[in-house]
Amino acid sequence: MLVQRNGELNATLRIVPSLVDFGGNLSMVIRTFNGEFPGSTMVVDPGTVLRLTVVNELGGDICDPPINSVRCPNTTAIHIHGFHVSPETDDNVFQIVHPGETMQFVYHIPLNHPTGIFYIHPHFHGSSGFQTAYGMTSAVVVRDSTVNAGIEKDIGKLSFDLKMLLIMQFSHDGGNGGYWIW
Repeated sequence: MLVQRNGELNATLRIVPSLVDFGGNLSMVIRTFNGEFPGSTMVVDPGTVLRLTVVNELGGDICDPPINSVRCPNTTAIHIHGFHVSPETDDNVFQIVHPGETMQFVYHIPLNHPTGIFYIHPHFHGSSGFQTAYGMTSAVVVRDSTVNAGIEKDIGKLSFDLKMLLIMQFSHDGGNGGYWIW
């Protein structure tokens, strides 16, 4: 878990293939943030500046597939679903990170931002579903700094690990080429 300090949180999301053990004799190579599935949960307060440096360490790309196919599976863009920030400056889903590139995404979280759990996921059209289904996901918790301030401010110092439960469903339509992720 990564917790903001003094109104800032600077984090790096290295996109790397990683072997993940799902238990029950099931393990597979998936795409991860920093080798973790799901990626580290980030905890911020309203008014925080969140800086995410995205390092795309995936290999070459196939960007000319047939229609209705996954396109550029190793190219990505990052989106924080539900954030109340400007799509033009803070959450521009058209900022593309090609394989081998590094890009910084900066989010100015307003003081009146609602509390909650928000979802970091890929957003490059043509591969976002594929990348999400194969592991590139994380969460940002915007906490209420006015409620239980003593406990909330020290959450990063607690002696236990906070675990986030991530529920994903991946369905395939049985051979007709359709994939859905909820």
